[in-house]
Amino acid sequence: AGADRIFKLLDQEPEVDEGYVQLVNVTEQDGQIKESEKQTGLWAWKHYHQDDGTTTYRKLEGDVVFDDVDFGYNDEKIILHNIKIYAKPGQKIAFVGATGAGKTTITNLINRFYDIQ
Repeated sequence: AGADRIFKLLDQEPEVDEGYVQLVNVTEQDGQIKESEKQTGLWAWKHYHQDDGTTTYRKLEGDVVFDDVDFGYNDEKIILHNIKIYAKPGQKIAFVGATGAGKTTITNLINRFYDIQ
């Protein structure tokens, strides 16, 4: 299953990043988003529009929620059971545990390197 995903990825047209979209620190006042040189803890996608020379910002938002997630690298052996995670934007969370406890696997699930079952 993993090899199939890799080959599908290799067959895709490469995504070209021409530098038009950047992740930047922002401030927000009266519903207006403005770029900031300082670290604010608020992030937005900055998109420069070549056609008309304007710049727009799209605030980065969202929670990370895992509710009773089970995961296994194959169907015969489920290695994570009933995982529950709730992270708010800007919140810092640490995964602590012994070697083989699933820290890297959970991180890979959050990053969507694997599909949740």
